[in-house]
Amino acid sequence: MEKVEADALEDGEPLPDGVICQYIFVDLPPAVKKTPPVHVSISLKPNVLADIDSFADEMGLTRSGIIAAGMRDYISRMRG
Repeated sequence: MEKVEADALEDGEPLPDGVICQYIFVDLPPAVKKTPPVHVSISLKPNVLADIDSFADEMGLTRSGIIAAGMRDYISRMRG
């Protein structure tokens, strides 16, 4: 996955199959822009965490960003 694709997914922009990259420009309300992240605690096996960290590093993203992008994509696919 290219960094641009990962950025789009991290921002909650699912990419349809076959689309390499798409840009969506949205003017977000100030309340959305200023919403701080919420701290959560999760447990993962060490090898899963290592994979997440490695991929995040390759993409130039944070661990939280990769987890958020993956979950947004998973939820979107499950909801169909």
